Amino acid sequence: MPPNDLPFKNQSFTIAHADSGTFKGAGLRPFFEYRDLGIKDATNGTHGAHVIRAVPGMESPGTWHSHTLDFQMVYVTRGWVVFEYEGEGEHLLREGSCVLQPPVSNTGRCVIPMIWN
Repeated sequence: MPPNDLPFKNQSFTIAHADSGTFKGAGLRPFFEYRDLGIKDATNGTHGAHVIRAVPGMESPGTWHSHTLDFQMVYVTRGWVVFEYEGEGEHLLREGSCVLQPPVSNTGRCVIPMIWN
């Protein structure tokens, strides 16, 4: 298949290394810090990816909300977190846990420990 006919033709190459990345506050949620992986820019905004870690001592207000993304996956690298999903209940995610959150699924309560990323 010629390169211009590939379904990912509107994407560009990007790479992000942990040792050169920085976490920033004031993102989507004040109780998390985010490290951008460059995916949003590389896909012209069609996808996004970042590493998230909990801010020690802060709590989630646990309000129901939804994510209007085509793809959202959570993978826990360290620590644990409790998410509650509409129609799926409460789930404890721990090191190595992975969850696919379908588009527009409602996410509610989020219990975060001192270490989560």
